[in-house]
This record gives sequence, structure tokens and C-alpha cells, in this order.
Amino acid sequence: YILAYRNANEVKQQLEQKIETVTEMHNVLKKTPNKDRNSDLMSRLQTMNLEANTFLNAFNEAFAYIEERRSDMNQSVEKQITKLKEDLLNLTEKVNSGVLIDRNTPPTEALEELARINKKLNPCRDKASTYKRYQTLFGADQITRLNELEALENQFKDRERLWNIVETCEKKHVEWYKSDFQSLDVMEVEKEVKQFEGELAMLKRNINRILPEGSKDQVIEFAIYNIREFSKHLPLIMDLGNKALQPRHWEKIFAKLQGTISWSPGLSFTFKVLLDEGI
Repeated sequence: YILAYRNANEVKQQLEQKIETVTEMHNVLKKTPNKDRNSDLMSRLQTMNLEANTFLNAFNEAFAYIEERRSDMNQSVEKQITKLKEDLLNLTEKVNSGVLIDRNTPPTEALEELARINKKLNPCRDKASTYKRYQTLFGADQITRLNELEALENQFKDRERLWNIVETCEKKHVEWYKSDFQSLDVMEVEKEVKQFEGELAMLKRNINRILPEGSKDQVIEFAIYNIREFSKHLPLIMDLGNKALQPRHWEKIFAKLQGTISWSPGLSFTFKVLLDEGI
């Protein structure tokens, strides 16, 4: 109804301009000597002027009704915004509780839970946009800023990114430890590790801001611990991943290990094997 009113208001302004033009034409015609020639046109102009004034009167009545209801409309929207804030706080609690803060949760399960939360968050985004538009249309004294939505969006984004990193790191650990070592691109491994360390440090700062003083998020702490444990091996990985190493060098390395595996040309081995052999 309000949108229709706003559109009608634009029409009203255009119509007022046309009425003014018609009135000017009418006055000119009344002064024109040849009344027979202009009598029909004058009659049509008078009819147009009457219809226009009828429309304006109806419009002004609608406008008066809108003004009477404006306060009630704003109060109604404010009640809906209060309910939306409650919904946003409930979703925020879900983002920071249950399986999403349990380090033993499988990443796929955590990401599925986040997808369910996001499905509930989408209507909240739509409502926030709608209520803001309503308040603008109703001429509210102040447009409500939904800080709860902004906080939830940020926390959801951080939690989702954290679990994506956990999932990716699990896959990367398998690749780093159990794939053929001589096929590893050690420069890429170093780059990925540094990137994970940087992102996790940033996420820890963000997550710690919302935690009670003295408490820790076990998911972020465990993720950082795992990547740091692997990071300790980077100097060794970089040295052993030197493409200048020849078969004779590997033969000497395996001879020093005193393990159960003997070097032979074409031998395939993993970094985990090297660790188990005492590298």
C-alpha cells in the first residue's frame, strides 16, 4: 500500500503540473475572440480539470489516512525487528556451540551443520532488507541498524572458514605424509603451510574477541597445533626435497637410517616412512 502511495505521489506531482498547464490554456481560450471555435475545447478542458481535481481530492484523503497510520506502521515494524534480533541471537549461539566447537567433530558434519544454519540465516537477511525498506517508506525517525546481523555474518564466516581449513588440512596431511615423497612439490607444501598458519592466526584473533576471558576455542587451538606440528618438519622436507639430490645421495641417506628399508633404484617411499625410519 505504501509503495502504491509513493508511486501515486509521483503521478500526483505530474498531474499537478498538467493541471496548471490546462488552467493556463483555459484562461487563454476565454480571452480568445472566436468563442464558437473554442467552446468545445474549453468544455473538454473544464472536464479534464474537474477529473484531475477529483483525483487529487481522493489522493489527499489517502495521504491523510497514511499519516494517521504512520505511527502504528512504524511500531509494527519495530516489533518485527525485535523478533528478528532474537532469531539472530539464537543463530549466533548455534554458530558458537555444539558440534561446531568440538574438535572431535568430523569436518563434513560441521560443514553440514553450518549449511543448515545458513539456510535459516537467508530469510533473516531478506527480512532485514525488507524492514529497512519499510522504515524508509514509513518515514521512521531513525533506521534501525541490525548489529546482531553484522556480528552473526562475521562469526558465521569465521566458523565456516575454520572448518573448511580443518577439512583441507586433513586431506593435505594425508598427501604430505603418505604420497610418494619424491613426487612432492616441496615449495608448494611450504607455501600451503604458511598460508594455513596465517589464516588460522587471523581466525584465532577474531574468535578470541567473542570468547569469555580465559577460555579457548578447542577447534582453532587443535587446528593450530596440528599445522605447527607439521611445520616443524618443513626445514627437513625442504632439504630432502632438493631436486639436486641424486640416487647416490639417497643411498647414503638410507644407509645412515639403520631402518628396515634398504635403498634400491626406483624405490618409492613417503615422508612418513622416512620419519618411521628415524630420519
